[in-house]
Amino acid sequence: MRVFVQLAHGMQPISPAVHHLLEQEQHVGISLFMTYQQFATRVYETKQKLVERILEIRQQGKRIAGYGAPAKASTLLNFCEFTTHHLAYIVEDNPLKQGLYQPGTHIPVVPPARLQEAPPEYLLILAWNFAAEIMEKIRPLVKEGMKGIIPLPHLREF
Repeated sequence: MRVFVQLAHGMQPISPAVHHLLEQEQHVGISLFMTYQQFATRVYETKQKLVERILEIRQQGKRIAGYGAPAKASTLLNFCEFTTHHLAYIVEDNPLKQGLYQPGTHIPVVPPARLQEAPPEYLLILAWNFAAEIMEKIRPLVKEGMKGIIPLPHLREF
């Protein structure tokens, strides 16, 4: 979204798209406190489901690794309070992130070759917007029995 600002009664006309967007926002309740309460409820329910599933897998003695280290992964991992107790490592394709640690969690970020060297039983897809591409990359490991979890927008397993 690109926004331009001007003084009231400025020379530029207000685009009809602005009015349309304001109508859409009103329609979905963007100005209602209840909208944000419902959103918060969904966020905490998603967190609870993910944390419970990860703990269940760990209690079975199985290893979990992550795939992808975008900024949103830091948000998710820190919100869920995950550490190396939960995820052994995070695989990342970008060499600039490899050899570092996921902020706040101290989970090591490693090259994809680590999946071959130390394959986990489960892989948590942390770059969920690229889940299809990641699943294609790990297809041979899935055929060998690795399972995966895509946390958002809805928790699902493969």
